[in-house]
Amino acid sequence: MSASLVIPLRRGWAPLPKESFYPEDLPSDWQLAYFANVLDAVLVPVELWRSASADVVARWREDVPDHFGFFIEDLTGAMTPALWSQLSGCLGDGLKGLVVCPDGLDAHCRWMASPFAAGHAVADAGVESGSGIAYLVPSHLQQDLRAARRWLEDLVASAGGRPTLLMLSDVEIEAVGQWQLLIDLLGLSRR
Repeated sequence: MSASLVIPLRRGWAPLPKESFYPEDLPSDWQLAYFANVLDAVLVPVELWRSASADVVARWREDVPDHFGFFIEDLTGAMTPALWSQLSGCLGDGLKGLVVCPDGLDAHCRWMASPFAAGHAVADAGVESGSGIAYLVPSHLQQDLRAARRWLEDLVASAGGRPTLLMLSDVEIEAVGQWQLLIDLLGLSRR
């Protein structure tokens, strides 16, 4: 990963009420594929990955381009080596990391590419090279890209070269696409 890599993440791909991102006649099981044409990754909510069967999770991987990434949310410490292994088996290279937010999404989070590798526990986030930081974008910046630019530049400077995830919650998918464009224009993406 690039030292300056920044990835915007939306929590899930389900539309918000009254959101018109997906065509009306698009079957719900095609939504992830449509979503993956706009964004490079998604934060999979804990309630979604915990309730999905292995077949459903494997279909997620089949529905997206090879470069698309799945970051798994863990707000409560629910992830175990066995669950991680199962998700890894289903998602393969598409599984990009575990996002650990011990104090909920409103707090500073971290992510790990391989949370159970080399005997590291989830609590050891940051000890491996495939880890980084994750931030919830403040709600007042989620729709104001002019103000967000300065915040983003300051955030990247303070990240010390670590890959950074920007989590946007309860925002329309198109708004996350605009964040992706801002990140691309600032030269902070892998595109």
